[in-house]
Amino acid sequence: MLDLANPQNIGPVDDGSWEAAAVLEPGNRRPLEAASYELNGLQYRNHLFPKSGANWDLYGKALGSPGESRVAVYSYDGIVERSYEGSRRPERFNGTYWTEIYDVASGKRLVQIHGRFQGVDLAELQGKSYWYAGRFFLEPLEVNGMRRLLICDVDAAARSSDAAEVDAPVPLSRAKPYLNHTRSHYQLRFFNTDSPQAKITAFRDEPELCPGTSDMIKSVNVTAALDVQVAGTYWLELSLQDRSGRPIGLQFGEAEVHAGKDEIKVSFPGDLLRLSMRSDGPFTIVSGQLTRHVSDGQFLVQNVEGGAVTRAYSIGRIASRCPSDLPK
Repeated sequence: MLDLANPQNIGPVDDGSWEAAAVLEPGNRRPLEAASYELNGLQYRNHLFPKSGANWDLYGKALGSPGESRVAVYSYDGIVERSYEGSRRPERFNGTYWTEIYDVASGKRLVQIHGRFQGVDLAELQGKSYWYAGRFFLEPLEVNGMRRLLICDVDAAARSSDAAEVDAPVPLSRAKPYLNHTRSHYQLRFFNTDSPQAKITAFRDEPELCPGTSDMIKSVNVTAALDVQVAGTYWLELSLQDRSGRPIGLQFGEAEVHAGKDEIKVSFPGDLLRLSMRSDGPFTIVSGQLTRHVSDGQFLVQNVEGGAVTRAYSIGRIASRCPSDLPK
């Protein structure tokens, strides 16, 4: 147990206190909608949120809080050179990084985290930071460990800056359920039903090309064909693996579907594929889940059985970043 008011006090927690405590689920790392990344900062919701470092990292630029009324902006100065399959260049990581947390409505900076990195990929530091319930922002300070973890109470920082003291409420349409016994008010309830909702009848896949190119793949889109009995908002989560058996991170898609024949798409972006792949495609669907969402809960519609296989994709054609996204 860590007492944030007295951080030097660390000790065990008893079962009663543990069970009575509020549940703080991490926010899901979804991209900010309608955000643009400029040379001098993040342009988002009519504000420019400056970055202190000269560079954006390929795998982490910004992370919105669950209610999207706060945003963490990542930047760095120095060298970040990653190696990929077939590359002979060694990895190099050396420089200074900044994580800056802003209040979206006012544009005020609430917290600035400033540190050095050497021999450690920023994907292990900023890339594994998380929001918890919109109040706490956690950033690891070492690779694959919890021994050194920076915890920021952003509500307290907001109070001292005369900004909104709490994160905005999370719309139920974006709340991500974890377990059916969760006590968090951000989460949805699970419902059981014997009435058919929908059924996945087939999968297909197609590459989405980078604008202005004929062969560079921006993302691989996996689409499920649905036979729908009950119209509504559906989510589909899918997990893939490459030909070598290496897992590729879980992604989800959301769609308003109609009764009859419809479909829902899950996009696997090129930067995720390049980071995860160790061999060319095809990819295999390992597992997944189809759910229907209502105002205060969700129905489990179908567990996806693994086995469906995509077409072959060459790792050399998959772009970590499209040319049109590179700084001019």
